[in-house]
Amino acid sequence: MSCQPLGGLFEEVARRGLDPRELIVDSTRTLEFLGNRRSRVHWDEFSAILGRLVDHYDEDEIVDIGRNLVNTEAQRPFGLIAKRFFSVSDFYRAVFSAKAGWGKPMFPCMESTFVHLDDGEFEATLAMRPGFEMSHPFLLITEGNITGMPEVLGSPPADVRIEMIERGARFRIRATETMPRLARLRRRFSLPFRADEMAAELQEAHASLRSRYDSLQEALVERERSAAALRDSETRLRLMLESVEMTVWEWDLRTDVLTVNEVGQEMLGFDEPAVAPALPSFLER
Repeated sequence: MSCQPLGGLFEEVARRGLDPRELIVDSTRTLEFLGNRRSRVHWDEFSAILGRLVDHYDEDEIVDIGRNLVNTEAQRPFGLIAKRFFSVSDFYRAVFSAKAGWGKPMFPCMESTFVHLDDGEFEATLAMRPGFEMSHPFLLITEGNITGMPEVLGSPPADVRIEMIERGARFRIRATETMPRLARLRRRFSLPFRADEMAAELQEAHASLRSRYDSLQEALVERERSAAALRDSETRLRLMLESVEMTVWEWDLRTDVLTVNEVGQEMLGFDEPAVAPALPSFLER
């Protein structure tokens, strides 16, 4: 999954006086790698970093961190688009849509849905795919994200309530669908002057994802090539040993136990299984 959210998280905790390295004490990655939006890590590693937040902040503070994250530099491309094109409901739908939500490329291990229940009332869900475990700090940060998203558009913060479900959570949201007239005019007249900037940022994000995809494909091809070479080498070795009827044995120094191949068993008179109890018995043969 993408490290893009971590860059904003590190920025926010540093602003609050915490060294971001306190969050990665159990990671083998560098702060520079994890803070690079082009980097990717496994969900378990990402979740472990979020888990460190509870050592320094209570739940309300983690929610507040999430609220501030929607306005960080890492989220700027999304904010640029949202400010000019979206109402509050549009913004939520763009992030949580089951088919094409913005969160999907960053969190492919999750499934999301969004429902517009009534005027100013919405419901969003997040659930982990089978094989992944949900992170409670992640849900708290998401609650803060949802709370602060209307503020990006110039509206009051949302009221959010969490309801736990299987493998995830349901967020019940109440938010004001308003857009001040001056804000509408500002966005309307500023759009032509900023469209090139938004396009450049989106192109960069696309190029980053494409580059990462190509790298993963190359790594998979190389891994399969290495595995095939290893299987071929093992087959050739086995056939060679069988053809020359060579005894192969292995002595485990920790247990003082010998393992002998079938040729060796027949030659030395061992019974099944192909394990000699100790070195002396082997030497006596």
